[in-house]
Amino acid sequence: MNQILSSIKSYFLDWKKQPLSALLLIIVFSFLGFKAASISFTWDEAASYLYFVQYNTWKPYDTGFIDANNHLMNTFFMILEGKYLPKSVFYLRIHSLFSFLVYAGAAFSISKGLVKQGSVFILFSLLIIHPYFLDFFSLARGYAMSFAFEMLALALLLAFISKSNSGLPFLIAIASCFAVLCNFSLLNFHLAILGVTSLYCFYLYYQKIWSLSKLILVLLPGLVITAVFFSKLFPLLFKMKELGNFYFGGSLGFWEDTVNSLVVSLSYNTPWVFWVGIFLKFIIISVFLIVPVWLIFRRNNLMDASWKKLFAVYLILVVMISSTIIQHHYLNTLYLIERTALLFLPVFLVATIIFLSNTKLTVIKWGLFAFFSFHLVSTISASSVFEWKMNANNKKAIDVLNSLPIPEGRSQINLSTSFEYYSVMKFYCMYLGINKIAPLHMNLNNIDPGGDYFMYSKKRKRELNLPAVTEIYHDSVSDFTIAKRSVPYQKKLVSNHLMVLNNIVKPYDKLAIQSDTGWTMKPENMFSNGFKITIDTTNAKANAFIELDILLKIDQPLTKEIGIAYSGDRGASNIDYKYCELYAILNKQVGKWVHVKYAYPFPQPLKEGDVVSSFLFNNNQQHISYKQFNMSLFYYINP
Repeated sequence: MNQILSSIKSYFLDWKKQPLSALLLIIVFSFLGFKAASISFTWDEAASYLYFVQYNTWKPYDTGFIDANNHLMNTFFMILEGKYLPKSVFYLRIHSLFSFLVYAGAAFSISKGLVKQGSVFILFSLLIIHPYFLDFFSLARGYAMSFAFEMLALALLLAFISKSNSGLPFLIAIASCFAVLCNFSLLNFHLAILGVTSLYCFYLYYQKIWSLSKLILVLLPGLVITAVFFSKLFPLLFKMKELGNFYFGGSLGFWEDTVNSLVVSLSYNTPWVFWVGIFLKFIIISVFLIVPVWLIFRRNNLMDASWKKLFAVYLILVVMISSTIIQHHYLNTLYLIERTALLFLPVFLVATIIFLSNTKLTVIKWGLFAFFSFHLVSTISASSVFEWKMNANNKKAIDVLNSLPIPEGRSQINLSTSFEYYSVMKFYCMYLGINKIAPLHMNLNNIDPGGDYFMYSKKRKRELNLPAVTEIYHDSVSDFTIAKRSVPYQKKLVSNHLMVLNNIVKPYDKLAIQSDTGWTMKPENMFSNGFKITIDTTNAKANAFIELDILLKIDQPLTKEIGIAYSGDRGASNIDYKYCELYAILNKQVGKWVHVKYAYPFPQPLKEGDVVSSFLFNNNQQHISYKQFNMSLFYYINP
């Protein structure tokens, strides 16, 4: 215990001896905290909340589907923050903000361990002053925590090379496992650092520094925890690949997709983006080519810790790149692009500063520091993030719409949005309990024409088929426009023009499938378990309909009809009963899970006390499997 306290005290004394590094840490951390508190929730953050957090689950199978948006540790912390901290988007992001302290702490330890006192600040700065990279520490996404654990694992590896502490390989395995839980893209890093750590352990055995028994005792815990981790992770990853959830990436090549997209993002849309991109590519090529030459010419210094550190980190980078290319060709995975490619940056930066710390190229060190400092100051924004600038000030739209009167004869303002705003607006309405505004259902390339008001960007306006509108507000930060319908409704909208009742639908008997294998309807049962909504005064509506969403599978062709049925009951009487025939749909895909989604209108207004239910109707004497069965209550937009 005394040794631990002594180490902590020594660590803080190191910061005290490096006041410029400490000042930079405070400035950047404060700036990130301001952004986390001030900018609106982004599309992906809102999706995480809507798909997982609001259902109080971070496990991939609990919501009936698996989605790449579920960065497991990020969702887990969002749930905790939503439960135990005040209601604010800042507190939903606080885990990412404090991840920066872990990242910066590991970066400082690496810098301090490489050089004498004079150059620590420059090396530390080169590891953190990148605006695109810093953006993610102010967002509720898994990237920030994954970078923190990635840098921590690298710091532990370099400390292991310096001191050969037998407890560090296990900590490296733990840190890299957590990095993967934060973002599945870090799997390549996990495999690479685990392999390099094991290789160095064998080197210590080969040099007779360790005995065989010590080698086994050191490696075994990390390998066991990794094997257990992989046994849980790989089935999930293969399932996600089977469902097509790894859709964000490219297929042109590692340089064309990963490097080019990352360089564009790191350039941060500067006015001189072309020249910044050229310079960044020059740095990447130079480091990647010069480092192996330096290692070969300095091979006589094989016993030197600096040589071993640079070799280890460079080898990690090579293994990560090679495994990415191999996976693309043999597993048909996509090349990482943009934000998903950022996992290469910490490794590359560490390799760069190790190389610079072993040269006398002081001018180059200061030149890189001056370039990245200028780039940071001239490009970073306090009001937006590069990846989701269109969402930076979406909360303002809520304020604007809340100040408007509800149209005559309505209970809510119907808001039609283009794709990039829908999830964010729906999140704010649900999270803040705003029932006055109802974001409408939308498709990727269409905007629902049923809105009282419309929200779109200048770019999207040219692509959308809008009715006549009068623009009433434009936001320069997020580049969105709010417009009012110019011509009142002339007729009732039907069919696809549907409206979600935010926080009003009340399911009392929802069938929630928690198992990947799902449930089976036995041959002797004609009706399955169902899903009921009891109508009260808040959701008693005219023009109501229910939407059913289900996953079904049959193991042999059907001989009789199967259907999704719904029923509306008013006391002892039945106000409606229908079912949708699924015979042909299922018989075309025997042995496969089939996603079926249907909506049914009610012919009569729903009144308080009515009970709406849905269930499977099966007239076949055979098993029917289902693992997702959801029902939602909606109503037609009725002017």
